[in-house]
Amino acid sequence: MFRNQVKSFTTWTFCGILTAFGATLSCTLQPSNEEAKPLQKKIVSLHPAITESIYALEKQNLLAGRSDYCKVPKATESLTPLGTSLTPNFEAIARTQPTLVLTDRAAGTPIKQLEKIVATRQLPWLTREDVRDSILVLGSVVGAENKAKKLSSKIYQALESKTSSTSPRMLVLMASSDIEKGQIWFIRHNSLHGAAIEAAGFNNAAPRNLKGPPQMSLEQLLRQDPQIILFLPAKRVSREEEQALVKSLDMLPDLQAVRGNSIGVLNGNNLMGAGPNITALVSLIRAVGLSVLDSK
Repeated sequence: MFRNQVKSFTTWTFCGILTAFGATLSCTLQPSNEEAKPLQKKIVSLHPAITESIYALEKQNLLAGRSDYCKVPKATESLTPLGTSLTPNFEAIARTQPTLVLTDRAAGTPIKQLEKIVATRQLPWLTREDVRDSILVLGSVVGAENKAKKLSSKIYQALESKTSSTSPRMLVLMASSDIEKGQIWFIRHNSLHGAAIEAAGFNNAAPRNLKGPPQMSLEQLLRQDPQIILFLPAKRVSREEEQALVKSLDMLPDLQAVRGNSIGVLNGNNLMGAGPNITALVSLIRAVGLSVLDSK
């Protein structure tokens, strides 16, 4: 006990001497800053919708890299491109030293190879329900649970079907379709963009119970015979390109959409995206669909 008292007296005397000479000293031991700081998350997102959602949750400071296709918001372009879900750049990802890689559940994603480099999590992102649940998970991952609940609810409600048995039948075709060759690509049922069609108040005229890719022949298109046909380009097109898309269906005069001049183009940027901005697509489909109906 006497030894401890001497040690305490010596320590405080030493501190007092230093103070007297204008020196500063903390006589209470503190942990270093490195010990006090928790490990900072560094996330690589290999899916554009996941990246867009992280920005919507205002947690973009956690992003250390993105997929090659991430374009929205524009600020994503400052992030390092690291491949895609199907073709990740393994070496570049390893050099980035992330703590987590996020991707969707696309078939063919080399998940085992990614997991050898870093912890990897797959989030389903194909349907309205997928997006609702995955945004909630994402909110937990990035520490934005309350914002994620609001965003998830907003998107889920925006994609709720507003159709009835009497709603007009609409078919949305990909602008990359080659009508003359009968290579017609369309928005299928049970997809996020299919939900957007019905949320806009139109019944999706695409074939049901489809197996394989969403492609149909000219004969199948004539059988479906939608009241409205809209083209969906991958990016904004010119007025001349719009007119060319509409005229491409002139070779099928028996279609009621052609007879009624109920053909239009969904023109804009990132309309194929599956992130939070898909709610704007619902409004665009509704506006263009009603516009071509009113022009009859």
